[in-house]
Amino acid sequence: MRRSVHHLKILVSIATLGLSLSSCYSDSEPNRPLRILLNQPPLSLNPRRSIDAVGQRLVHLLFASLTQIDSNLGVKPERAEKWKTTDGGKQWRFTLPENKLDGEYVITPEEWGRCLESYRAHMPVSPLLSSFPGWVGTQVEGHDIILQFENPYPFAPIQVSALRFFKTTQGRICEDPMDGEALVPSGPFSVDGDQLFNLRPEASLTVHERNKNSRRFEFQFVQDENSRVLLLLHGSVDVAFNATMASKVEWLKSFKEKDKKLEIIERNGTSVSYLAFNFRSKFTSNPVIRKAIAHAIPRQDISQYRMHGFTQLADSFFSSELSNAPATHPLSYDLDEAEKILEQAGFQKKTDGYRFALTYITTPVREGFETALAIQATLKRIGIRLNLHVVEPALFFSAIQGNGYDLYSSRWIGVQDETLWQLALHSKSSRNRTGYSSPAADQLIDELMRTLEPEGRMKISQKLQILFEEDLPYFPLWFWNNALITQKGVDGLQSNDISLSGDYMPLTRLRRNENL
Repeated sequence: MRRSVHHLKILVSIATLGLSLSSCYSDSEPNRPLRILLNQPPLSLNPRRSIDAVGQRLVHLLFASLTQIDSNLGVKPERAEKWKTTDGGKQWRFTLPENKLDGEYVITPEEWGRCLESYRAHMPVSPLLSSFPGWVGTQVEGHDIILQFENPYPFAPIQVSALRFFKTTQGRICEDPMDGEALVPSGPFSVDGDQLFNLRPEASLTVHERNKNSRRFEFQFVQDENSRVLLLLHGSVDVAFNATMASKVEWLKSFKEKDKKLEIIERNGTSVSYLAFNFRSKFTSNPVIRKAIAHAIPRQDISQYRMHGFTQLADSFFSSELSNAPATHPLSYDLDEAEKILEQAGFQKKTDGYRFALTYITTPVREGFETALAIQATLKRIGIRLNLHVVEPALFFSAIQGNGYDLYSSRWIGVQDETLWQLALHSKSSRNRTGYSSPAADQLIDELMRTLEPEGRMKISQKLQILFEEDLPYFPLWFWNNALITQKGVDGLQSNDISLSGDYMPLTRLRRNENL
């Protein structure tokens, strides 16, 4: 009954808003762009500054790079036709073709060299530079762009895909735009009008292909969950990609069976949610407590009943979809074992039924908050009081920098290679927010980052996984599926065409059948 009332409210809202929505969106509009619904706007479309997932994915459409990552997370050519390493892996040589493709934005080798040097050395420093440890210089020889490193660096072809070429309207190459300047797109898509004067579009971003028969796509950013569902059901958008929460995807599946107007395609993803333990805390710096908490979390039940099967259980940062995923030895859900561990460590229950209290930082975003509530309920069963400290999303990452908490949950987006070990676990990494510090982990990570052979990196990654499972600085929870929801008649993609990481480039293959 409760679900039926909820659905009725949605349908009433649709009927009430139908007239106003119809006036805003007209299917009879000739040559209108394909409308793609996203759940939030990018924080920035400046390629030097874009580190949020939405921003990076849009930047990939608008600005060219030497390499690109395909839907299965393999590296392939974009502007460089080939590459090789010399000097024992310390030098990477990317070769540009002599002739450009038809309609392609022209970038000379010298411009590429200036652009990459700007990422490396221009101030203020780009946050992307942290992915290139020991990068000491860039040279240009004919059609070759050469990146020089202090030590062997096997990940250069993958990571260089994030370094996107752009100019400002004043002609400055790969530098932060000044007041009054816009960015000039160099990639396969450009923008309508002067949208790149405003690097934080709040409503939509319309892009078009560079060729003569250019197609147009309008990315619409709607942060309210119910509004996104209404737009989908009303037919005001053509496509929604990873734009609705798991519960809404599940409901839309049932709605699809009755309405026959929506199509839903899913593919496993590599974005992983995790529980992080603060090593600066009195309690969660204790390995006994971390292990007990890990045993106490019913991940399977949360995934099945709260996430509606929209997730896959994770025992590592690396999905089994990846060829470089290490073998894992998962901790089982076992409340009795969790209580036994705490009892043996001397954490006895007090008269109120609790052993001690922990602080968990979360945001009001529904799925994250519901995960916090589920963890709170299960830890209560083993005598741990979990106090939830709710902060706004914009304040979340500053809140987890200090000492005033014990746990938090977050997500690594689109994990694709072993550099995540360095970002998450190395004691000197700015992205290691837990305060975890292990000489053994640092040594293994430093070795990993210098090992060229994939087989050698896999062996090191396996050792790191074992250490990771013993120390538990993070407890992996689940990998998120990708969900593509389209109106009937919009096609062009199958499940395996969707990017494992959630990238937007495959979406540009979608077509709307105007005859339906």
